[in-house]
Amino acid sequence: MNVNISLKDKKTFVRSSLMRYFFIFLTLCAISGCTNQKTFPKQVFFYNETTGTSSLDPAFAKNQSIMWPVHQLYNTLVEIDSSLNIVHSLARSREISDNRLVYIFLLRDGILFHDNYVFPGGKGRILTEKK
Repeated sequence: MNVNISLKDKKTFVRSSLMRYFFIFLTLCAISGCTNQKTFPKQVFFYNETTGTSSLDPAFAKNQSIMWPVHQLYNTLVEIDSSLNIVHSLARSREISDNRLVYIFLLRDGILFHDNYVFPGGKGRILTEKK
């Protein structure tokens, strides 16, 4: 039995087969996106800075593009208010020696580090002064 299939019929068959595979592929992609994903204990913090942030270490916060994210992550002993006055943050008071070389900060009570796996038992801890 000799079956003659025209070129037009072959193109139509190939096109319809490709379309079926494409829709099957899309369906599989949609189904795979509907799975329950495990949640991880680590969280991601996104901060968009156009000039780039070279460090999150407060010791290297020397320009505004570094100071802004550092200030959002860390509390400081003192802060500058909108009138550029130094106000207390974690410190309740400060003492400055007569020669201005020694600064003593007394810390506020009730300041806690948040719960985190880096602390023993995963529990936060109280900020204490060195005595």
